[in-house]
Amino acid sequence: MENQINPVIAEAIENFRKGKKLKTYVIMVSRTYPAYHHRKGQPTYFVEKIQLALNMLVQVPDYLLIDLDPKIHTFRGNFPLWKKRIDEVLSGNAVIVLKYHTLGRYVKGNKQIEFVRLDKDSGVGVQEFLFGYESASFPTLITGERVITATMVGLNEVSENDGLLSNDFKEWFEKGDYDMNEAFACIHFTSFRYGRTLPTPK
Repeated sequence: MENQINPVIAEAIENFRKGKKLKTYVIMVSRTYPAYHHRKGQPTYFVEKIQLALNMLVQVPDYLLIDLDPKIHTFRGNFPLWKKRIDEVLSGNAVIVLKYHTLGRYVKGNKQIEFVRLDKDSGVGVQEFLFGYESASFPTLITGERVITATMVGLNEVSENDGLLSNDFKEWFEKGDYDMNEAFACIHFTSFRYGRTLPTPK
């Protein structure tokens, strides 16, 4: 049988031969709740929850694993910027890298550890996200050859998919340094999307 090479590795080799260097966009993943949150310093288990979502090996005690739900996306401010970056990823010109701090951002001896790399074939994507008190809206989005229809989603569902309880989710963003009136980027780690996905009209 003829040996077959992993498509991602094959593409990387081809890009290297062509002298094509992919851009890298880093997303830092919080391992603990922020200082302004009432759960300050407690573990979020975001890294492990993302690994669960991506069917990766998760190294936590079995009793804890039972209580972990997959984290399938993250939220960042400045939707236009992240839309541009994700479009670059989907066109094969960039990758998204997820990292975490080993000790803390400003702690001596801290290191940044990469644990996930998302390319154009990973399922990565982005949707515009608008906060509401009990629900959130995802406007219609045209991306590549697909249209993702607008939809309203309860914050309970959104927060669960983000790896948080609803109240913790609200507090994280409402008390943080975020403009709640601006559109957020919902950056998906998998092929899941809110709303229906349709082909673009010809």
